[in-house]
Amino acid sequence: MVIKFSILSVIISMLVSICSYGKGIDQQDTNISPVLADSRLGVYFGGQIVPYGHDLPEGASISDTLFGSRSIGLGAVLGYQFNRYFSLEGSFYYYNGSSGNTYSGDTSIGPEHHYLYSGAINAKFLYPVSRRFTVFGLTGIALTHEDTYNKVIYSPSSSTVMVDQQNNRLMPQVGVGMEFYLTPGFSLSSSMIYMFKNNINSITYFPIGVNYHF
Repeated sequence: MVIKFSILSVIISMLVSICSYGKGIDQQDTNISPVLADSRLGVYFGGQIVPYGHDLPEGASISDTLFGSRSIGLGAVLGYQFNRYFSLEGSFYYYNGSSGNTYSGDTSIGPEHHYLYSGAINAKFLYPVSRRFTVFGLTGIALTHEDTYNKVIYSPSSSTVMVDQQNNRLMPQVGVGMEFYLTPGFSLSSSMIYMFKNNINSITYFPIGVNYHF
């Protein structure tokens, strides 16, 4: 898991470097109209990879022997930008953590799984730092489904189900991020979003992806 988040740090550093480079491009890009950003208004969609951190349900801490509470999921967004400063965005994120058994003497830990599905609607407040570089804040609500199963077998005739539960909850969320436009149509985006605890433990995720603006 440390390796995954080291990779995430490198990716974010690269995005920051690209955005800094983009500011320099703005100083030289005299062929770009001052109203370039207005050409990005309307519908956009994107795909993302989504590193995330999430505490497993109470009683499932033994799951860390098989898979931890940090992993990488997939995401998609569909939004509408009304002007240079505001857009509405829908998102869907999917996380799948599952594993077989691991053994310690006569004890078998697993099989188990941990699934998260999250669909959200967010209001995004944009601030165009330059023609190519925008930072934003967002707030919204997410409908989240969590499915966790964790079993321990102590011997061929003895087993214990530590956790077997499913939850569906509406969870408020807030976040910040940045977007760098490679062209008027394509952009790179990176953000950090925090989902507040509501029976399901709080979730922090870091979507990184590419958007296309029609």
